[in-house]
Amino acid sequence: MTTQASLYRKLWTLADEERQAGRFPLSEHLLERLEADFTKKKLFSKEEYRDPAFREILLVQGGRDAFSISKDVTSLVQAILGPGKILNLYSGLGEFLYAFGKGIGVEPQTMPAKWSRFLARIAGVEAQVVNEDPLNWSSTERFERIICSPPFGMAEIERKTIEKALSVLAGGDRSTEATLGCSAVGNARDDFFTREGVCDRIFAL
Repeated sequence: MTTQASLYRKLWTLADEERQAGRFPLSEHLLERLEADFTKKKLFSKEEYRDPAFREILLVQGGRDAFSISKDVTSLVQAILGPGKILNLYSGLGEFLYAFGKGIGVEPQTMPAKWSRFLARIAGVEAQVVNEDPLNWSSTERFERIICSPPFGMAEIERKTIEKALSVLAGGDRSTEATLGCSAVGNARDDFFTREGVCDRIFAL
């Protein structure tokens, strides 16, 4: 059985090869090597790619380009929202997509979006990751579970993120329950959430 230390050493060796070859940014080139290898399985085996410990190691590497969300937080949110497909605005490295097992992530930064696609792929998660500004992203689909983590401390973006989330939130016809979880709830006006039929539950991350 491959240990976490062994996985880390193998990944570190691969990253060191990229450094010595002068291929920077390292995160981007390392991801390219891993994506190519995932098909051939020469550097890492199928079992190693599926190992949760390997995913945690890769999150550290991918986390150089994005804010990482702990498993404790994703597990708590999953317990509150219940199982099912999610929409994750500002999805980062896809931690919530991984926790729920399926959904759509919208992430404005290119490298985190690329890493989250790869992480979802190796974990067998049914996820679509869109590299686009969540505020400009549009969809005809409506979602019962929406999670959003906009940049902290930017009140205008936080407000617009909540407005965007509410615009694609299911449940307006009262035929289904809908829940919104957002790190920006504290900066929103009360009338966002008192619109008749807009939401069953809302909580702050």
